[in-house]
Amino acid sequence: MGDSVTPEIIGNMIRQYFSQERPEEETIQALGNAANLLI
Repeated sequence: MGDSVTPEIIGNMIRQYFSQERPEEETIQALGNAANLLI
């Protein structure tokens, strides 16, 4: 285990977010959070 985040995990997160009805701001915020995990 650990903090390793793979592109597949990011892709799945993005797909989950877009499969639900969400405000655009919330989606952008979520993508920003995902990006922060990679840094």
